[in-house]
Amino acid sequence: MEIQKVITSKIVYFFVSPHLDDVVLSCGGFIRHLTEAGEHVIIATVITADVPVDTPLSTEMRRRHNLWRLDNSPFAARRQEDVDASAILGAQYIHLDLLDAIYRRDSNGKPLYIKNIVHAPVHPDDLENYVPALCEELKRALSTLGDMEVRVFCPLAIGKHVDHVIVRAAVESICDSKNLIYFEDFPYVIKPDVVQPQLNNDGESWQSTIFELTPAEINARIAATACYVSQIPKMFPSKLQHWKNRIVVHLPTMGRFLDWSTDLNDACRRMALSTRSYINQVGGERYWTSNGDGLPKQSSSNELAKSATSSFNWNLAGSIARYGAGFIINIVLARILGPEPYGLVAVAYIFISIGNLIIDSGLNSGLVQKREINDKDIHYVLTIQLFLAFIIGGLIIGMAPLIAKFYHQSAIIPVLQVLTTTLFFQAASQTSTALLKRKLNFKRIQQAQITAYLVGYLGIGLPLAYSGYGVWSLVFAQLIQSFLYLCFVYAMVRHSLSLAFRDSGGISRFGVNILGANIANWIISNYDNTSIGWAYGTTNLGLYGRAWTLAMTPVGIVVNSAQSVLFSASSKLQESVELVRDAFLGVFTIFGIILFPFSICEALVAYDLIQFVYGDKWLKAAPIMEVLPLAMPFFALMALQGPVLAGLGKPGVEFKLQWLVLGFTLIVFMFAIQSSMQMIVWSVLVIYIFRFFVLSIATFKILCISKKDIKSTLISIIVFSSVVASTVFLTGQFLSGLPIPIKLLVQVLVGISMWILVFIIGRNYVLPVQAQSLINRFLPKRYATTFWY
Repeated sequence: MEIQKVITSKIVYFFVSPHLDDVVLSCGGFIRHLTEAGEHVIIATVITADVPVDTPLSTEMRRRHNLWRLDNSPFAARRQEDVDASAILGAQYIHLDLLDAIYRRDSNGKPLYIKNIVHAPVHPDDLENYVPALCEELKRALSTLGDMEVRVFCPLAIGKHVDHVIVRAAVESICDSKNLIYFEDFPYVIKPDVVQPQLNNDGESWQSTIFELTPAEINARIAATACYVSQIPKMFPSKLQHWKNRIVVHLPTMGRFLDWSTDLNDACRRMALSTRSYINQVGGERYWTSNGDGLPKQSSSNELAKSATSSFNWNLAGSIARYGAGFIINIVLARILGPEPYGLVAVAYIFISIGNLIIDSGLNSGLVQKREINDKDIHYVLTIQLFLAFIIGGLIIGMAPLIAKFYHQSAIIPVLQVLTTTLFFQAASQTSTALLKRKLNFKRIQQAQITAYLVGYLGIGLPLAYSGYGVWSLVFAQLIQSFLYLCFVYAMVRHSLSLAFRDSGGISRFGVNILGANIANWIISNYDNTSIGWAYGTTNLGLYGRAWTLAMTPVGIVVNSAQSVLFSASSKLQESVELVRDAFLGVFTIFGIILFPFSICEALVAYDLIQFVYGDKWLKAAPIMEVLPLAMPFFALMALQGPVLAGLGKPGVEFKLQWLVLGFTLIVFMFAIQSSMQMIVWSVLVIYIFRFFVLSIATFKILCISKKDIKSTLISIIVFSSVVASTVFLTGQFLSGLPIPIKLLVQVLVGISMWILVFIIGRNYVLPVQAQSLINRFLPKRYATTFWY
């Protein structure tokens, strides 16, 4: 027996393993979680002793030694395997030095188990001698822990292996059921639905807890299991190996004619697939108690993952509803109003958006990111934002004539002056929104946004447009939307409205970097609108704006859904970079395999799409639409990185990089604006690609994302994009003579079908484990096994 470390914590997690692999096979992910959290974990293995040299082999022993190609001392190597596996998990180990069932004999030297040890009744001699001896060994091991609280884990004995049944009986006889927790014996429980029937037969009132595992914890369990190289080929044989084993069982003399070499790597692959299959189907690792007490608490990171998943679902559902409704409403408005009103509003929003950035000043992000906040922090943020809203709003109103002169369009003046009112509404609502985000309460945010949008645009904008109010239908729709959103979010939070100009919590220091990055980001994102509006007029700006909206809408749905959640979750997990890395890489890969194929296909059908959506008078936007969608995936994946860096407390990194990109943007802009409007559109693509790579290099380095993970993600994106885009293009060529609506519908259906086909075929080969883990959160658990493996 050996205990490697001195136990100093108040709680010890004591796992009792029948054999030298059972606990690691069944509980490796949870053990890794415990040890990473600084808990003390001991794995006490019962059966570790070699059979005495002078003991003759029974028929069962000879069969198994022949089947497994063992010598008479197989446990020496297995004990070292257990030491290696325990080291990977960070656990301590104890070897109790008792015999396996196939080696045990009665007082007359007769084997206790002649043939079967699985689903066989426990021999009376074991009950009389072996169980008491095991109890004494376990008591001796537990006594070394002194008066510390001990949580004991033992097998449920799924599969009815006699050694597992005996270990469970021994543990139950010496342990208080209040602190006794049962684990499911893997791989006997390869089909988790076999557990409940057996529990029902035990006559106890069972309760279960499922521990969701991070990709790192799953990988640790698989890596630790892979240490048992002597056992993996036996537990996870190929179909051919399985039939060879059956031949040996029934025709032992045939064994010498067969090739028994086993590919360890292939067996490890099957082990990993089986492990992931079980974890996917169960939802993690499942533990049981018979009285409902003593269950270990779910990790806060997993609880946060559930909250983040729920928040993303609400954000996604809300974005789909809001963007979907907006898309349809704006199509109707665009057909009624034409490009000019949209161009006027687009110019106004250039200045409204920079005003909002300055008003925010990164204070809302600081309110979300800060570990602890108080009323003074809320008062300060609200005060500064309202103060800035009045100052910035007054400046924009005063500068309206100069802005109109710059764009050669006097109609901009009243539009800009009235829309500036929204700055106050938005400033007043930002504090309430930040407090909702801090609690990951995106459900409320989406409810407020959707309701306000529908009332503003559907209830006010459309009737005004039909009544001939032109651009003012858009202006008043936005005013009503902003005011209603303010009312809704404040009613949900009802924070104090006291004012304070003193920053006692250091929120401003965090916000400065956010503000700097946002200003650079605004200039990069709006140089195209500014230059097109100045050089080519508001009508061309309206064409460009509608093409941008059409290209951005599907991207905005998923990006906006993820950005706030990533920032809030990263802020709460800023001490656990590994968890943030896994979540980010999963989101990054999934967005990549969805957005790149979609955007490329959108560019391929640009002319048909513009004509179908907006009508013939918008066809001049088609050449723009051939380019802009190609920039959207790079924009989306870049946009995911800023919230993660800010959540980790590193907004300065994005601040520096965005200003670097700004310098590059100005150089590209100088050449593009002297050429043509189409060249400006192409420059957008070049700049977005450059932004993506610059920010990605820094983010990957900070999150310690390996080259292997990056390669896997790139392969996934390239495979999905090339197959789906080429299929959609060929379909369009084949159906060139059909009406546009039918042609587009067929291309959409073919593209979706091909994406699903590639996903089904390649899901186990091209997707990194982080993406698989994230997808599992959105899959019904009963489909997990059949879906992935």
